[in-house]
Amino acid sequence: MPIPLNADTLNRVGEQLDIDLFTKQFIFGNDERYRSLRSETILQSEGPSISLLRLILREAMTPEKRREVFADPFDLGSSTDIPRSQCYLRALATKVRAERKAGDDPETRNNEFEHLGQAIKTLVGARLSDYPDKQNTLRVVYLLEQLGRDPNKHLSGRRERIFSLLRLPTLASASFESRTEHPTLYSRSFSSTVAELRDYLSIEIATVVADKIDSFYSSIPDWIDAAFSSLLAASRGNIWRSEGIQFLRNASRRISEIDFPAEEKTHQERRLDVDLYTHTHRWESLNFLLSLHGVLPSSTKTSRVNNVLPLLNAASATFVSELDQEIDFATQAIELRDVTSLLVERRDAVMAMVEAAIGFRPSAADFEQSAKESVELLSRTLAFSRGTLDTGMIKVSMTEVVAAALSVLDEHRSPTKFLVRAYGKGTISRSLSSTLKKRVLGDPDEPAEIPEALSQAWSLRYEWMKAGILGFSERNEAKLDLQRVLLEKAADCVSAVELASAIERKEQISNVIDDLLHKK
Repeated sequence: MPIPLNADTLNRVGEQLDIDLFTKQFIFGNDERYRSLRSETILQSEGPSISLLRLILREAMTPEKRREVFADPFDLGSSTDIPRSQCYLRALATKVRAERKAGDDPETRNNEFEHLGQAIKTLVGARLSDYPDKQNTLRVVYLLEQLGRDPNKHLSGRRERIFSLLRLPTLASASFESRTEHPTLYSRSFSSTVAELRDYLSIEIATVVADKIDSFYSSIPDWIDAAFSSLLAASRGNIWRSEGIQFLRNASRRISEIDFPAEEKTHQERRLDVDLYTHTHRWESLNFLLSLHGVLPSSTKTSRVNNVLPLLNAASATFVSELDQEIDFATQAIELRDVTSLLVERRDAVMAMVEAAIGFRPSAADFEQSAKESVELLSRTLAFSRGTLDTGMIKVSMTEVVAAALSVLDEHRSPTKFLVRAYGKGTISRSLSSTLKKRVLGDPDEPAEIPEALSQAWSLRYEWMKAGILGFSERNEAKLDLQRVLLEKAADCVSAVELASAIERKEQISNVIDDLLHKK
């Protein structure tokens, strides 16, 4: 639950835990209670919500407490400068070896951080020696070295695991289960580690810089969604359906042809803390974009779905006497809670539509078994698309009922196994149909957590069936192709190492989209 912020919040939380929150023990400690509390969301009166750890590190810590927590000049966040005579990697190597009580061979001091330096270069494309702010670089190196060494801060080996998993994902390795905000059961452990690393790295980053980075990457999903929606809306404005489809295809072609100039990398003003902070955002954004791109093909599992609009209208017309109103295939007049009984009572009519749509007639037993799953699919899909979690308020059309039933029955006929990648847990094999066995909404005693990839697959599958039975398959293919191209270009955009380059690429994409809309 989010914690509302007021003057007494931090003191009250500290008293409950019997610990001073402004200590190294709490800020870096590996105690599970501390880690859980550090990731709690703080609700601010102004601005976005933040973690408790970020609030402590960036806003709530007094200068006196800061001097206590970050007493060593090599600490990121220290108010004491590293002496000039010590502002070298060799000096830091001597220090960490002494702290580890390891032997100090002067001949090998230059190699102490070789592995760490190579890992950083893999992530951000720069060597430690490329950064002009030597003090900041040494402090970040010291922080990373401590995170991988000190059992009072984090588990041994966590640094290496972070570097390994923070490599930029590919289409094959990307995972929805990587978000740091609202993590799922499948991502909570590693997501909190990445979120904490980001918070630690932010200690010395100017607020205006951190806010700019946060704002840019957090805006990417909504920006892509808005661009996609605008282009879809423009395509619907055509009188002839063929013109709308051609508009979508032309948009896909124009966007796919965008060629970004080579990124000009400069190290003159770069800082290691800012680069790694930016990289954690880049990694998270890429995981989302590539994961959504990867799940798109699942929607077209059944490539051909026939138009059954006459049958839909005929079935809808039978409700005239029951509902005391005339409805057609698109009228949302059926209570969601009545869908199960409707499917059972009108089994023959719905089964006829299923057979006409995909050439498959399910058995009576399979049809009845699928009824509850169809309702669950409608509940999830429509609750989020209509912005309400109160399923009792949802009414559906005959088209939506049949599209859901088709999606479920087609999956029963030919089950799909999804390989869900979860960082820190490897690959999890899940049956798509198994995710409809439990209610996601309206069951506070036993809420179900479902991998995001499977939720997205169901939503796409439902939209594909719905478009097909209304005769819009060709348009839906063009729509999916446009979505794929947008995601690819957005991924290219956030792949840029430096924020300035990413912003330029985003503007380049936006200019093409604006041109498409204005020439419409």
